[in-house]
Amino acid sequence: MPILVQHFDDDTPVPVGRALAEGRARLGISVETAAQMTNIPVRVLRDIEGNIADPTETMLESLSDVYGLNIEAMPNREEDTRVPARFDRDAKQVVIGWINFACEPGVDSNSVIIERFVHAIRQLRGARADQPVFIRDSDRDALAEVLDLSAADLVEDFVEHTHAGDDAYRYIVDDLRGRRLPAVAGSR
Repeated sequence: MPILVQHFDDDTPVPVGRALAEGRARLGISVETAAQMTNIPVRVLRDIEGNIADPTETMLESLSDVYGLNIEAMPNREEDTRVPARFDRDAKQVVIGWINFACEPGVDSNSVIIERFVHAIRQLRGARADQPVFIRDSDRDALAEVLDLSAADLVEDFVEHTHAGDDAYRYIVDDLRGRRLPAVAGSR
């Protein structure tokens, strides 16, 4: 379910993507220009405006700054209250919402882990198998723990199982790798 915000013109709540698209349109700038101004990939921005993906807090702040919107002040913004996904090392499983699935890093392939993760997200959201899936920022720490982030085909694995664009998952893979770097550097 997309994040909702109070509509600009009346009291009707609307998805944040639509509110952002309207804000961009009021400025008269293209998606490509907005993407350059915010350093968000064009495909990701299109997914956000199309309510296929929810923006991270950082993206939302950047977009609201560029568009001159005060998203936080809009009273009907709904927060996703589900606890972020986590990896239980002892049980060798990922826990996401009310769904657990077996996961053994180094044994299960990235493709298998991503497929199980995306399937769990689709179950939680009630999404069809052909609908694109965007992985929430708060769920990425669990993925950073269980995936082989050095794999060259990681973006392709995400695209195959999520039906989302390359640009969105290049950004996410970079984010995942960034989350792992401090832990790897600290372990030496």
